[in-house]
Amino acid sequence: MDKKVRSIEISKRVPIVGNYDVVVCGGGPAGFIAAIAAARSGAKTAVVEQYGFLGGMATMGLVTPLSVFTYNNEKVIGGIPWEFIERLEKMGGCIIEKPLGNVAFDPELYKLLCQQMILEAGVDMYMHSYLSGCQAKDGKISCILFENKNGTEAISADMYIDCTGDSDLAAMAGVPMQADECKPLQPLSTYFILGGVDTDSPMIIDAMHHNKQGQNCHCIAVREKLLDRKSVV
Repeated sequence: MDKKVRSIEISKRVPIVGNYDVVVCGGGPAGFIAAIAAARSGAKTAVVEQYGFLGGMATMGLVTPLSVFTYNNEKVIGGIPWEFIERLEKMGGCIIEKPLGNVAFDPELYKLLCQQMILEAGVDMYMHSYLSGCQAKDGKISCILFENKNGTEAISADMYIDCTGDSDLAAMAGVPMQADECKPLQPLSTYFILGGVDTDSPMIIDAMHHNKQGQNCHCIAVREKLLDRKSVV
């Protein structure tokens, strides 16, 4: 009887295609902001992203709104994140709910502005590059490995920021992980875009309401904005 091969051993030489002060793994909302902050501080910075665009779950997963930037009518989040929101609003790419500060956005314009700000800051982008491993010794990462159309490539840095969303780099480097078995985890959410919705429907009107902190539903101001756009079209 032939025995099935369960594993194979591969040895290959991997090129180091870049050396940086800071490498950010993951170009989602946390990752691209971290990369911009590092670059603006004078660090030679790169971001490694598995998709062909930035924004992570905001753009790829359509997770909206971005929230919350204010609490009890007082802005509590500023800096680069709020700069991004203000620029996105000027592009016509988002609606800022008042007084909550929740932000409904256009995912395509979100992608565009992410890339514009990354390039303005001088960050190198490694797109379509899937983080696949790292070399670490004595608790220090010497380089990370990723896969793309070129095959396996590596880059090195003095500092690495794990913005993968699942602590992938930390796990690859051997950082101990602990599952929280005491608390239930949030169930998965399914997001999608609908066209041809009757925004005058009483059901929609009833669903899109609130101006109270902590209530998870859309604001009437969003509906008014949609109706304004509908009248223009």
